[in-house]
Amino acid sequence: MKFLSLSWLKEWKQIYSEGGLKLLISKKGWLVAIALFMFFLTKGLIWLIILYLTAKGLL
Repeated sequence: MKFLSLSWLKEWKQIYSEGGLKLLISKKGWLVAIALFMFFLTKGLIWLIILYLTAKGLL
């Protein structure tokens, strides 16, 4: 349930505001890069699904 509390996101935002993306990656490592990659991958797939469903007339 710790993942759902988003305390990790508050910590990441605080580190990012102090030193930017470089400091965030240096403190948290590749986990940040993987999280950003998964976010943008999911976002892109959702757009593709919406466009596909719209073209098929299902949406």
